[in-house]
Parts: sequence; C-alpha cells; structure tokens
Amino acid sequence: GGETWSGGMTHDIVWDLDGDTNIDVTVVYNDGGGPTVIDGRMYTFPGRYATPWAVPAQDMANVTVEVCGFDGVTTSCDASPPFDVDGTPPSLLSRSPEGNNIALAEPVDVHFSEAVNLTSFPASFSLVPSPGNLTFAKIAGNGIRVSHAPFEAGRFYAATVSCAATDTSDPGNPVVGCPVSWTFQAATPPSVSLTAPLGGERWSGGSSHTIAWTASDAEDPVPSLAVSLEYAPDGSTWSPLAGPLPGDASYAWTLPLADATAARVRARAVDTRGLAATATSAAFAIDSTPPAVVSVLPGIDAMGVPWDAPAVVDFAEPVVGALDATTFGLRGETSGVWGAGSLQWMSPSRFRFLPFAAYRENTT
Repeated sequence: GGETWSGGMTHDIVWDLDGDTNIDVTVVYNDGGGPTVIDGRMYTFPGRYATPWAVPAQDMANVTVEVCGFDGVTTSCDASPPFDVDGTPPSLLSRSPEGNNIALAEPVDVHFSEAVNLTSFPASFSLVPSPGNLTFAKIAGNGIRVSHAPFEAGRFYAATVSCAATDTSDPGNPVVGCPVSWTFQAATPPSVSLTAPLGGERWSGGSSHTIAWTASDAEDPVPSLAVSLEYAPDGSTWSPLAGPLPGDASYAWTLPLADATAARVRARAVDTRGLAATATSAAFAIDSTPPAVVSVLPGIDAMGVPWDAPAVVDFAEPVVGALDATTFGLRGETSGVWGAGSLQWMSPSRFRFLPFAAYRENTT
C-alpha cells in the first residue's frame, strides 16, 4: 500500500498460499467501480506466487488488490492497502534557453506537467558539447535546473532529454515525445577598435581632440554597446576617462596640461550579456610645455654688432608653424621702422634673420 505504479506497465502481485492443495485462486483489483478480475486459476501446492498484472494505462486512486482462495467449501480473501496508478506520462511544458545571445552562465531550465524523478534525470539529460560541471536541482513548477561551467562564447549547444526521464511513479512513465532535443547559441563578445588616436601623434596639452572608435556585436545593435574610455599617461597606469558611452559615439577629450611621451588610450566595449572587448592605442605624446627661447644672437644688449650680422634664435625644442613677418621682426627702437630681410630655418629649433640692408650706425 501507498505505492504509485506506472500505468500501462506490468507489475507482479505477490501472495502466499498456505495449507490446502488444489485451491481455486482469483486475483482482482478494485478502483472504486467494482472488482475487475486480473487472473483466476487452480493452484496445486502451497507457496509464494506472483501474478503478473498489466496495469491499465489510466490514472486511478485508492486502488486495492484482493486475492481469494476457494477450497470447495470456504473462501478466504486478503486485500492490499490502497495504492495509486499514474497512467499519464509527463509532458515537457517549457525549456530554456533557446535561440541565440545566451548568457554564458545561464542555466538550462526544464518544466514538466508533473514531478520528474530527479535521481534518474541526470542520466537522461545531455548537453553537447558539454561545458562540464553539470549539477541538477529541483525548482518551482515541477522544474529541474541544470547549472554548468560557463558556455564557450559563440558556441552552438544541443540539449536532449531522453526517454530515461520519467515521472516519480514505479517504474516511471517516460516523457511524452522523448527524446526531446533543442539547440541554442551562446552569446558572442563585441569587437572594438580605436580609430583615433592611432599612435605617433603629438598633441598639445589643454587642446581638444576626438577619441573615436568602431564597435560591433553579432547580436546587439551598436548603440546598445557600452563603451568606457581610460587613459594612461605612462602607457600602463590606467585611470577612467569617460563612459559608459554608446557604441556609435565618440568623445571630445580636453587633454591634460601635463607632458607625456608614451601615453595611451584604451576603449572597453560591453554588450548586453556582459561580454567585453578592449582596444588600446599605440603610444602618443602630449606636449604641455610651450617652446622657450634659450638663446639669441646677437645677444641681448650686445654692442659693436656688425652692420650685416644675422639674428639667430634658438628654442628649447623643435617648433612648427609659419616663419614670416608675423612671427619674427627686427625694428629700430628709436625709429620704429621694421627692417627688411629674409627668414630661414637652420634646424627645427633654430632660425635666422638676414637683413637686406645694413643696420644704422649707433642705433638700437
């Protein structure tokens, strides 16, 4: 009594015959609608017997089995305590995940129309290829959750529930339509590449430059990607710079007022599943120190300068830009007249002025 037998399967009804020989034995079951004969025959000798019963493939509650023996004069009967028959196999109602863009740690959940035997379920379930570390636990709604090691990004997986998955009756009704299989694809990480800076630039400290990138993802639209920017003045010590920004944006960066000879910028793109990709620029320089004039010839307050002596200017670092009358001129202090001459670069950090006419005698 108390068992739940699987409908549509054969069970043995075990009973003992004591005493007399040549006993007519009748085995019946009763589900509340009156007795139904399972078997009837004569048994010659006492002993333990098993009568096979093809249990009806239907749900029955509070079923009893009764065995009666008749020796020609009297009848003796013995009935079992009530038990149940489960004749309805479980159905797979829902399964997940399916489709693509599946999180790498997302568990596999299956829900059935009735409780399924958790002890035998692991042998009935397969995940190909296996990510490893599969564990099984009951969840609400007659469900089973399969946890696992992380999926491989972008990989296709096939999940199967075989006919070894049964309900909790004895020996168990297999899942309807078994084996049941479905597939899904793990999410793929985004990609990102920097288009500015590319490396090798020499940017002025305090100026504004655009940090630009291109990003993509197989499942997510580009604007949904979250891009964060970092800056390393020495190329290795990173600090947050901006973000998160949309994947299709750019960033106007006001450069710090600090010199850097091997600065780098790094972009990190994260998709909706939390997968990430990074891109790092090649080294570039930030020059925050204005060029200084370190020497001039003739020197300041020099006396006895030859009438045709060139004026030579040296800077502390290479300079660029126009070399013309807008950047250098020679003017008489008393007359206020600008002297005509030619300007020539002698090196990236030195130029000279050659007068076209002689300087005036005793004139500053």
